[in-house]
Amino acid sequence: RIVNSVAASAFDDMRNKMGWIFTEATTIHKLRVDTFPKELSENLCRALQCHARKHMEQHTSSSSNELVEDYSADEPFSGPIQFTRSASQCTHILSFIQTSTSEGYYGISTKDSHFASLNNLFNHNAKREVIIEPTHPDTGIDLNSVSNGGEKIASNIPVSRAYYKLSQLVNDYLGHDRDFLDRGSGLDLGASPGGWTQVLSFQIGCKTVVAVDPARLANRVEKAKGVVHIKSDLAKKDTIVSISEHSPYSFVVCDASLNNFEVLEKVCEMFEGMSGLFSKNSNEDNNAAPSFSGALTLPAAVVVTLKFPYKTAGSIKKNLGIVLETIPRALQRISVAAYGDDQQDRVGISYKVLHLMANSDSERTLLVKFDTTV
Repeated sequence: RIVNSVAASAFDDMRNKMGWIFTEATTIHKLRVDTFPKELSENLCRALQCHARKHMEQHTSSSSNELVEDYSADEPFSGPIQFTRSASQCTHILSFIQTSTSEGYYGISTKDSHFASLNNLFNHNAKREVIIEPTHPDTGIDLNSVSNGGEKIASNIPVSRAYYKLSQLVNDYLGHDRDFLDRGSGLDLGASPGGWTQVLSFQIGCKTVVAVDPARLANRVEKAKGVVHIKSDLAKKDTIVSISEHSPYSFVVCDASLNNFEVLEKVCEMFEGMSGLFSKNSNEDNNAAPSFSGALTLPAAVVVTLKFPYKTAGSIKKNLGIVLETIPRALQRISVAAYGDDQQDRVGISYKVLHLMANSDSERTLLVKFDTTV
């Protein structure tokens, strides 16, 4: 209901305040729609098209004998209103934030006023909350620290916007059900420059956080208490050995620059490599205390950013469908590797594929929880 109500009000604003004219089959304007949650975008576009079609039907029936084009009611992007995802090609931007099942806020403006006024105002008001202190990619030195005469920046100040992506997921989707996340170590795959490592260390409170990336970590992240930087990639056996030495892990995250199929396979292979090390260690000396105690605690959580290779709506939909089919099999591989084939009766797997506010159109975030079965 809230989406339909917003669509009705926004459509009136488009006509009466923005000067949109709906007398042709398609308007000359192009509208970009930003919603939170992102899942509401298609429904809002569909509702706007419905209002536009009704308006044109009334207009043509009363003023002429013109026929309104037969747009598909099931296709949100087909209709009198031209939608675009491009910030440069749009003429107007509609922003909508749903705050509850019955409430929300929206605003519509021209592209120029949105970026010159609205966005600047938001940044001005939000800058106390959204703080980012970037570092040099080659040296790891704080850029603002150098330019400001060497002023020291605290280790917990985010080094990238990626920090807020994982932070939002922890707050919004794990909530109070996250006490288990600091029982073991934290593992950040594809960590550079260290935004997600900071979440594991400072927000979650993992005593040990292993950051894996051949690239440089921000100096203040690498020097933070409990952070271990493995400057390598997952393709090397020595990397798996080093990761295993800090197990078990209660929270494993990956925001690596790999497409969705590659990243899932890499994560599966890592856990299977760790499992092989545990088995080898156990077989070599049954009387010795094992140097590896297992890959994951139970419960444990895994977060992976799924990055689709192409950004068109059709390609995203196709790749999302494919990855949704592969996820259960990949998670079963991880579970067997982490806990053992003989323990699967007591391991439950639940997961969600999310479209976070910080995700691009061609990204999704996979949230997995391994827990004991009830």
